[in-house]
Amino acid sequence: MLPVLVPDMPPPEALMPLLEAIARSGRFTNFGPMVGRFERDLADLLGPGAAVCTTSSCTAALEAALGVLDLAPGTAVLLPSFTFPATALAVCRAGLRPVFCDVDPQTWTLTPAIARDALPRAGAGTGAVVPVAAFGCPVPADEWSAFSRDTGAAVVVDAAAALGRQGLADGLLVAFSLHATKPLGIGEGGLVAGRDADRIARVRRAINFGLENGTVTAGGFNGKLSEMAAAVGVLQLARREDVARRRLAVRQAYRAALARLPGVRLQRDDGDAAAVLVVQTGVPAETVAAALADAGIETRRWYAPPLHRQPRFAGCRRIGPDGGPDLPVTDGLADRAIGLPFHGFLTPDDVGRVVGALAAAPDRHRPPAGGRA
Repeated sequence: MLPVLVPDMPPPEALMPLLEAIARSGRFTNFGPMVGRFERDLADLLGPGAAVCTTSSCTAALEAALGVLDLAPGTAVLLPSFTFPATALAVCRAGLRPVFCDVDPQTWTLTPAIARDALPRAGAGTGAVVPVAAFGCPVPADEWSAFSRDTGAAVVVDAAAALGRQGLADGLLVAFSLHATKPLGIGEGGLVAGRDADRIARVRRAINFGLENGTVTAGGFNGKLSEMAAAVGVLQLARREDVARRRLAVRQAYRAALARLPGVRLQRDDGDAAAVLVVQTGVPAETVAAALADAGIETRRWYAPPLHRQPRFAGCRRIGPDGGPDLPVTDGLADRAIGLPFHGFLTPDDVGRVVGALAAAPDRHRPPAGGRA
């Protein structure tokens, strides 16, 4: 079976000198020197003015970022239904209330325009919006910063799969994932970044039990990154350009081959370094998945079912394009989008095998519902 994702991690021998340095320091957690080094490197990657706090996961990053907004319990938070469950679960764990919106049919993301339209319908108690950089497609940071200034709603960006692609802007907090299968994977981890150093300091306190100088001054939990995980991160940043180069070659090969297949649509993106490769076809995703499985090709149906169709969130409010509860773009994507194998170890022959199997899938040629291919 050709796997859909393969982690691209540093070899163990490269890690040994850093592990030995950690052992000599005697610091294995609690914001040790390796975490400090990794955070400085991440800040350099994210650009001028970036402040960074690493976390044990992206979910912890989201929960901490939402927690420092100081919103009243039960405050409504707008977010797309087309996302991974962790986005909404972090909202719930922060004591807030998810309200689901639809996404743009081209980028598959919640846009400021969609949020501006939904905000009045969500009620006066809506205090924040969580746009998601779906599959690594960055959201417009400056536009979301303007949205926050204009509406008064806080914005926390779930950019789990978009480290190195998602920009920062004044007023925003951005959460990234360092999971093993992400373009910059360290095994497990995350980070919160922004341009407000005081807010990032509050995030750091939140992931350390709310402690400040030995005293609990705010709510919190244990969400710290270990020194050993940070060591992997230091090495991954050094390998980043090589990993990105190999992934880009695979992406470009896919793009050229898929362009010859009518009825298959890629997510519109501004670059070629997305975390995964998802296509939307004109037939149910399970039909395509079965055909590719018969050909020995693994696939993945990310964000399916969407959150508004998950039992945990059945009672959450939905605000569709017409103000009603229907989310047509989200439902179409969830039913017709499928993730193909995408990682830096694929060969041109592998790409040809995947695209050939996709071309042979039953009724694949029909255009996706809701838009042209």
